[in-house]
Amino acid sequence: MKNGVLLLVFGVAAAGAAWVFWYSLGDYGALLLLLIAVVSLLVDDRRLRRSLREKGARHEERYSKRGGSDQAL
Repeated sequence: MKNGVLLLVFGVAAAGAAWVFWYSLGDYGALLLLLIAVVSLLVDDRRLRRSLREKGARHEERYSKRGGSDQAL
């Protein structure tokens, strides 16, 4: 019973927050959501590229010690 009441309360709160969001922003709400999505993708892409660059340097360092090439012909 307690979980059901909490679920109902949070559902009503989420619906109210969504109404306030769309009511206050109107047509700009979709633009804001799109902007947030694009910015978060760009930040994640930058983080992943940096991580791959660091791992690639470690990969080249590891295989250059063997004296051979790690690229297939």
